[in-house]
Amino acid sequence: PNLGVNSHNYKALVSILDNYPRDELLQMEVADLHRISLGILRLKERQHIRLFTRYSVDARRLTALVYLPKERLNTTLRLQMQNLLLQHFHGLEAEYQIHVGEGRLAHYFFTLRLSPTAPADVDVAALEKAIIRAAQAWPEAVQEALQNQLGKRSGRQLYQQYAHVFGAGYQEVTPAAVAAQDILALEQFCQTRQQFTAYFTPHPQSHGAELHLKILRAEQAIKLSDIMPTLASLGLYVDKEHATSLTTAHGVVWLHDFTLTLPRPELAGADLYQ
Repeated sequence: PNLGVNSHNYKALVSILDNYPRDELLQMEVADLHRISLGILRLKERQHIRLFTRYSVDARRLTALVYLPKERLNTTLRLQMQNLLLQHFHGLEAEYQIHVGEGRLAHYFFTLRLSPTAPADVDVAALEKAIIRAAQAWPEAVQEALQNQLGKRSGRQLYQQYAHVFGAGYQEVTPAAVAAQDILALEQFCQTRQQFTAYFTPHPQSHGAELHLKILRAEQAIKLSDIMPTLASLGLYVDKEHATSLTTAHGVVWLHDFTLTLPRPELAGADLYQ
């Protein structure tokens, strides 16, 4: 690209370097700085997602820059990206920073401490594709999950029927696959005119040691004093609870989400509700 002193590309490159994490900039090899800075420059405010990675000289750390549209920023996605990086690079732990400037793109800057057995030949292009799939817009991802279970037409119709009842707070913390399960449960609940139902969904990063107990109740929220003794008798520890009011065509339905820690992971497969 044209990098003449008065060119737009030159000014954009200066801005990229000014906003680059300072410690990282001082530790980079020239070749890495050239590769990553020009890669960022080529984005030119396009609504694309890109991943740039760099190993430290001693190969004990890895840094990763993920550029993405501002509207895709949320805690669930950040955790998904962090887990993908840890899995692919055999990371032991990760830290992150976020930068949101005036343009249409923001970026996460991850720093991973690597295992001594970390692979040196990670397919970064494949990892970038995995991040792009994870960053798919929440409505699109939920509809796709429903279509995978019900078929394209039925999945789209069901999504359109219930998508408006879930607010931004719910979308922020609920993965698309879990939201699809909630919509299926809500549809059955409304169609059968039930007053109360409960079901379990596993937590995606808990390796079976944690469940989410979902309770749907018509019209009124349940009292914690009514449900807590039952859960305690099953040996379940309630880590937290969140209640959401959903206004459907059939009336108000309360969705209670209990995060449960199990005493033994194998209980995740038991029919606790029965």
